[in-house]
Amino acid sequence: MTTARYERIRVRVVRVGPDTTHVSVPTYAAGQILVPVQTFEVMSATGMTRTQLTGADMTATANVTATSDADVHLHDWQAPTSDTEADRIAAHEAGQREVAWDADLP
Repeated sequence: MTTARYERIRVRVVRVGPDTTHVSVPTYAAGQILVPVQTFEVMSATGMTRTQLTGADMTATANVTATSDADVHLHDWQAPTSDTEADRIAAHEAGQREVAWDADLP
């Protein structure tokens, strides 16, 4: 039995319905199998409308060791605040170190 390991990851909203939203999660099945979540939960957490959610890139906390869509447990939704935030998240996922703007580099 694998222990659940939760991390903040980048996800993409693919389909938005009145009750259920389907999300592509790169850490689960390489993003090829969509994970269903409650539309109202995502809208409430992000302040986005159904129209704004469609195709949106955002982050959520997920079980990155999930072996079924029921085990992914997406929660703690956040829409990136800017392109810089999205770039920082993408860099973190790629294993790059984070550098603050105007930092002196070695």
